[in-house]
Amino acid sequence: MLTKTIKQIENDFELKNMEIKKVNRNIHEKRENSNDRFRVQYKDKESFDILEVNIVRLKTGEKQTFQFSSNELPDKDSIHFATVLKMGS
Repeated sequence: MLTKTIKQIENDFELKNMEIKKVNRNIHEKRENSNDRFRVQYKDKESFDILEVNIVRLKTGEKQTFQFSSNELPDKDSIHFATVLKMGS
């Protein structure tokens, strides 16, 4: 008995064959709670399907991962983010 529909199998196949671009950013503790913006450069968004951004806070070793579909990215070569510490972090 089939447990997956043809459509589910097609979707699984597409996900396995997606090109993922990974970018790692380390945030030094001196810049963690600044107003600095950090750049994530991806260049040509047509060359991948998913942008995976791994951010590591060097002070704590905490890692966060964010994924973006390439068709949702701006028609530029990069995105920017800022870090903000919550009280007690």
